[in-house]
Amino acid sequence: VSSPTGPMTAAIAVILLYTEKWIPTHNANISVLEMMNITLVLSAAILLILTLLRVHKMIKFIPNLVISGFVNGIAALIIIAQIKSIERTSDWLLMLTTTAVALFANKFFGSSENTKGKVFSSAFFIILVMTILAHLTGINFSNIDIATNISSIKTALPSLQSLDFTLLKTIFPLALELALIALLDTVLTAVIMDKKSRKNKANLGRELTGQSVSMAIMSLFGGLPGAQSTVPSMMMLN
Repeated sequence: VSSPTGPMTAAIAVILLYTEKWIPTHNANISVLEMMNITLVLSAAILLILTLLRVHKMIKFIPNLVISGFVNGIAALIIIAQIKSIERTSDWLLMLTTTAVALFANKFFGSSENTKGKVFSSAFFIILVMTILAHLTGINFSNIDIATNISSIKTALPSLQSLDFTLLKTIFPLALELALIALLDTVLTAVIMDKKSRKNKANLGRELTGQSVSMAIMSLFGGLPGAQSTVPSMMMLN
């Protein structure tokens, strides 16, 4: 499963903050969005070059301890992000109740090999139960309001006039960092999934090539680049 992952989203936030400060100090004739898009296109090109050079083959030299730390780091980022979004006491109550339901479902259904056990211990079932319970009890919890539609998406093509050596020199380290994060995110997730499934092996060359192309295309619409995401991939496999 590919999506804007925790590490990549954090890198994007850093790039946005950096470009926002860099533009006025250098009197650059470019917007933050344009500079961001150029960075993403360059990052996509770097990722493609790294893929053609088969840098992903070096994953076999990375110890299991690093992979374990990587996964735990992702978990920590998700937990911190979720806790920061909690606004009310009722949100805490909802979170703790959800945790209790998840532990209960895993305890009584998680070890079951039949289809029913997998359904009742799944994240979908837990979300469904808690959604119904929250509405039946009338708890005043925080909502996520997605007020957008397809017509609000606009292309954000960068102007070629804004390209110069100083700009490219500035964004190259940012683009390289993002490309390396995307590569590591995807490769480590693939390794974890391969060990978990033991049936199919990921075609990393094809996966990374597809991601470099999608990163370049998404940047033209102001979208976030994606990489293989460990948690959704594990959930999908289970």
